[in-house]
Amino acid sequence: MTAAKAKSISNLFNAEPPPPLPQGLEDKAKDTNTTRMMNFRINDDARQAFAFLALEERSSIQKLMIEAVNDLFKKYSKPPIA
Repeated sequence: MTAAKAKSISNLFNAEPPPPLPQGLEDKAKDTNTTRMMNFRINDDARQAFAFLALEERSSIQKLMIEAVNDLFKKYSKPPIA
């Protein structure tokens, strides 16, 4: 790894937290109309397990994924905002 790349990676972990959102944008960040699609790959067994879990819980895969994302935020001491 080059020194420049190592420094760049180091800067990611030592970065200051982002500034707060400007007034008026805070509410928009929480607005459900500003949702975006995220695609990712998952193996067939995990996809099937999600589908069965959604059926068992009488929920949707979408709601389960939002719950999982919020749990991930909590794990890293971030507010659950998904």
